[in-house]
Amino acid sequence: MRPVVFPHWFHRIRFRCKVCHGDLGFEFQAGGNDINMLKIIDGEYCGACHNGNIAWGVENCELCHSGKPGLETHVHGSTLKSLVTPGNQGQ
Repeated sequence: MRPVVFPHWFHRIRFRCKVCHGDLGFEFQAGGNDINMLKIIDGEYCGACHNGNIAWGVENCELCHSGKPGLETHVHGSTLKSLVTPGNQGQ
């Protein structure tokens, strides 16, 4: 199974920090939580929203498990280097 890529800022523009870090109990450090699929299926951590009602459910594995094997879970690489910013027109 490929590593999970968590798009923090994608979530952050939609929710305040307290939703995940207060209400759902996520630590303020990457890798600081003991998350596994059983907990997610039981509605803990990511499973509080990724339940098929608020956001896609656990049957869509590739949407979260999209990292490159061998890389840290927060490294995606598919879009990071291809973003075009002013003064960097795809260079």
